Amino acid sequence: MKAHDEKLLILYKYLQNNEYSRDEVAEELEITPRQLTRLIKQWQEDDLIEYSVGVGRGNLSTFKFNVDVEQQFIMSVPAHLDTYSIEEITNILNLPLNESSKNLIKGLFNNAVKIDEDIIPVEMIGKAITVDYIYRFPDDLNPLQPMDTALDALVYNTMDRLYEVDGSLEFKSHLIQHETIEDDSLTIFMFQDITFSNGKQLLAQDIKHCLDRLVNDKWYNNLLSYIEKVEVIDLFVLKITFDGHIDKLKFDLSSPYASIYLKEGADYIGTNVYSVDRVTKDYIVLQARHTTHHNLPEVQKVYLVNSYSNYKQFIEDKYHELLLHDIKMIRFTIFNPYFTDLDYVERKQLLYYIQRFHQGAIDEHIESMPITQKPIVMGMIDLTSHVLVPLFNYLKSVGFNMNKYHISYKDTLRDNTEALPIDFTLIGHSYIPEVYYYSLLNNTNIKTWFNYFDESKAFNRQITHKPIEEWAQVEQQFQSFLIDEAWYAENVKQLRNIIVLKGHKNVVFNNDGVILYGEIIVRE
Repeated sequence: MKAHDEKLLILYKYLQNNEYSRDEVAEELEITPRQLTRLIKQWQEDDLIEYSVGVGRGNLSTFKFNVDVEQQFIMSVPAHLDTYSIEEITNILNLPLNESSKNLIKGLFNNAVKIDEDIIPVEMIGKAITVDYIYRFPDDLNPLQPMDTALDALVYNTMDRLYEVDGSLEFKSHLIQHETIEDDSLTIFMFQDITFSNGKQLLAQDIKHCLDRLVNDKWYNNLLSYIEKVEVIDLFVLKITFDGHIDKLKFDLSSPYASIYLKEGADYIGTNVYSVDRVTKDYIVLQARHTTHHNLPEVQKVYLVNSYSNYKQFIEDKYHELLLHDIKMIRFTIFNPYFTDLDYVERKQLLYYIQRFHQGAIDEHIESMPITQKPIVMGMIDLTSHVLVPLFNYLKSVGFNMNKYHISYKDTLRDNTEALPIDFTLIGHSYIPEVYYYSLLNNTNIKTWFNYFDESKAFNRQITHKPIEEWAQVEQQFQSFLIDEAWYAENVKQLRNIIVLKGHKNVVFNNDGVILYGEIIVRE
């Protein structure tokens, strides 16, 4: 099925409840107005629609559909069913179809799914398990090492933090019974029945040990220099003295690097609802455990696999996938200020062409403009990416002197990513508007790049002393600096596609886009 058929369906449904506006329809279809004009012309040539442009004030453009768009769309599904991937089917189910149409597609798809048990152990097939993909197995779960999505998934699900923060920036805790806040201190009274996964009771001294290591760690000590002292007052009472706003303290204590753990030999163990049960070369097994201040998980075992092809085949063969649109992501271009020799004008030129590429305007005529002939190194985080390679080729075709540097996952885990020999790269990050840049500056592996700017230091100083509802203004100021100086540009803001197993409901993600497996409800 062609993408423009889906666009026609969306247009058909949209115009049932809305008047036509070129810009608004283009936004609804997630394309540019120019692309919309080309699509309309194509649909007219295919005799699918009749379109007349409104002339004069008050005269609206009109559409006449020459076919039953939804029926035609649905009738094309069975003929192509065997060629669809799971993601394509679930994308179709997210289109604005009638429930009867969706039920028909679901029935056809479920009949096409076959069971095959030769990829993942047969014990994994059942109601009380889930399967997820992580691209690597960390050597250990030390939360003070540079974080990535693989480590995030394990740390967030096996360890607690003093605070958790939701998408509305509300704080809660699984460890704290109550607290008292004074001008310069936070006193925490812990629950007295919390245990690590090895059975040892959690004490205030354990938390002090973790926080002391954190605030003295070279990777975090500048960020947390406003924390002046951590004291044990009693067996289950802890006092933190700090020079800043309580919101900043709680937000930092909700971050993955502030996880509470116990080091047992080479293992880092936590107090959350899962513990690491088994590690093989192909998968890690997380086993659910009962804790007094979390909900009892319905998913008893979580299998984290490190082969995407095996994961994809297992999912396709055994379970009907649902594609959820829960987590907002920003895909962006960013320059490495420690390496690049490009000046402001040259960065601006490059960003202009990158924006054209992402807007789908690469085949349109543009006026010639000077293009720098300085060598430019593009960091390629994934050389097989369907976006990065075509973009690289496009920039080369318009005249830039392009070179590429393959960034391995080990490169991204270095604590000196500013030493990467690249001018720029394209990456993505979860998007919570009020804390997006704070997270980018302090919770990612390119945070060392931002140390180049005095504006970054000023940004962190301001955030430290403001309530969280005022962070948005500081974030906007910092965004303006990055964009105005051509160090950074948003390419696309999108909803992230998440795959879950059939029957799994209430799939909850934290602000870093990590699935909290303990929140999943299993229903057939």
